[in-house]
Amino acid sequence: HHPGMTSFLGVPIVFNCHVLGYLYLTNKIAAECFSEEDETLAVLFAAQAAVAIVNSRLYENEARRLAQLDGLSRVGSELSGIFNPERLLETVAGLLHAGFGYQSVRVIWVEQGGASIKLRALAGLAQGKIPSGKTWPATEGLAGWAVINNETVLCDDVSRDSRFLSMPGVEVAAMLTVSVAV
Repeated sequence: HHPGMTSFLGVPIVFNCHVLGYLYLTNKIAAECFSEEDETLAVLFAAQAAVAIVNSRLYENEARRLAQLDGLSRVGSELSGIFNPERLLETVAGLLHAGFGYQSVRVIWVEQGGASIKLRALAGLAQGKIPSGKTWPATEGLAGWAVINNETVLCDDVSRDSRFLSMPGVEVAAMLTVSVAV
């Protein structure tokens, strides 16, 4: 589904033996076909583009890491002055949501006796879709599994995990559940 072409030159954009993409040139102006010199220039340009792409990705990763470290620093300084447990948990959820770019952050609490878990704070897309204070058996869902086994759960595709507990109105694709013992 592309326009017709009379001439074509394609070169891969490669960095450290990994193809990042392709550079395609078509319909050379004032000539029927591309020359070897055109190919050499395209290869050189693709090599420079590869370096620029990799540097851009590195910069983005470092900027994200810096923002996360800044967020952790803010968490420490902001939390040290909060003595109301509900406000503290809401602040934690909000700071994790903002500082790490998670779509949704839920703080779940194990109720006394460990038979159930309760939603104590929420930030992000699911906010307003799950009532604060909602409880469910600790034997259900990824959060329950993390609590019972005292382990972190990383699930890249919740549709493939039988432990996932869906909640009406809340779309989730991936989930990270961290059990925190105090």
